[in-house]
Amino acid sequence: MPRNDSINQAERFLRERGNVQRAEKEQAYLKSPNPMFGCGVPAVRKAASQLLRRNPDITEPELLAIIETFWAHSIHEMKSVAIILCQYGNDRFSREALPTLESLLAEVTGWDHCDWLAIHGIGPLLERHPRIRTRLLRRWSQHESHWVRRSSLHSQILAFRDGCGDLPLFDALARRLVSETEFFIQKGLGWTLRELVPHHPEYVTDFVRDCLDVMGQVAFHEATRKLPPETAQPLRDRRVAHRRMAQRNTGNKNSPKSAPRKTPVS
Repeated sequence: MPRNDSINQAERFLRERGNVQRAEKEQAYLKSPNPMFGCGVPAVRKAASQLLRRNPDITEPELLAIIETFWAHSIHEMKSVAIILCQYGNDRFSREALPTLESLLAEVTGWDHCDWLAIHGIGPLLERHPRIRTRLLRRWSQHESHWVRRSSLHSQILAFRDGCGDLPLFDALARRLVSETEFFIQKGLGWTLRELVPHHPEYVTDFVRDCLDVMGQVAFHEATRKLPPETAQPLRDRRVAHRRMAQRNTGNKNSPKSAPRKTPVS
């Protein structure tokens, strides 16, 4: 199928299912800089799956070209089709697809596209190529975009859920990023730690204990949410004690020094 036909069919399909009121609400919720149809995620998924069903023999270069064309569209949901095609077509991708997928990730402007692309589009591909994963995620952790830095932490979530993934690599990157104040970095860190609890509860406990005084509240909350109560509560108590100590120290530094007492003159 010619590329333009695929784009036009998907756009028509999504536009017909759009809703102005929903578009306004979703754009505000996602803080997307792009206009929206307001058609919802199920419609976006269906548009992507229909395209692949109509093109069962599509090659990797052809699929990547279509993904790039969808991504270049000005409408948010058309960009979302590109992201979902990265997931649905993942089994067609070789390591040669990574530069294209990385370029998309570097251009994301919100958590929805960031998370879907990193976790469902790129993560499985990196699991198939662990040597590339190490080099790539280390580079991502120092990227200027906080969305890419976030992805260096949570792109392994699907692997971690299955008891796989590279935990030492995650640990090295997490300790590098744990003191960042950016909300979405802290949220991504806490989310990934939470997903590690079923297979690695001791590791999560040790990480939180080690980083108690530098990790943000949102990361701490997410990381401890699924820990057993008898493990999580001492960490919460210890964090409260740390924060009180820090507040007292800050207060002491900011309090004016007492004036020296004058010796009375006889």
